[in-house]
Amino acid sequence: IAITGTPFQNNIISIWSLMDFCIPGFLGGQFDFSENYRNDFESAEQLEKLISPIMLRRLTKEVAKDLPKLRVETVTLTMSEKESEIYENQKEILCRDDQLSLPAIMPLRQICTHHQLVNDDSNHLMPMNDCYKYKYLIDLVESIFSNEEKLIIFTSFKEMIDILIQDLSLRYQELYINKIDGRTPQEERQGIIDDFNKFEKHGVLILNPKAAG
Repeated sequence: IAITGTPFQNNIISIWSLMDFCIPGFLGGQFDFSENYRNDFESAEQLEKLISPIMLRRLTKEVAKDLPKLRVETVTLTMSEKESEIYENQKEILCRDDQLSLPAIMPLRQICTHHQLVNDDSNHLMPMNDCYKYKYLIDLVESIFSNEEKLIIFTSFKEMIDILIQDLSLRYQELYINKIDGRTPQEERQGIIDDFNKFEKHGVLILNPKAAG
């Protein structure tokens, strides 16, 4: 039995992987499957007739009563003077003919996460120094821990994960603090999740969305 919340995580080949795990050969080999089913609605409709009889689909509306109420909170933060300076300098370097290419956006995203990801001007880690977003995060962590609850933090950058692990481990030495990213061996990931769930006090698990999806 394969259980997933995202049977089509990125494209149609995702469902082949799940089905081949449960019933090897049911949808043919991977190459033949890719030839027969394109990444479009027509192929999806053809595929649905084959897989629907062996798939149990639970819709959100059917299980909503069993789930905690979802609360989405959007917070707008202003950069510090230092962050703004680093951001504008980086944008000036990356900008060509008043246009920003897609690869150029990544360093700017990193600065918005924590300027130290692209501008490590210190021999010592000072994650809250002039970084308003990180300060807000720490305030949030303090608030959640004060209620003796656990939290999960997602970030796309491994350097940010390293900053979080190092800093939070110093702040909260008796709590559960761990991570899962691309550097975490596959065979260790479930154990980390189990340990986090079993830990009786409050703690934090830091995840890369792609590796821990």
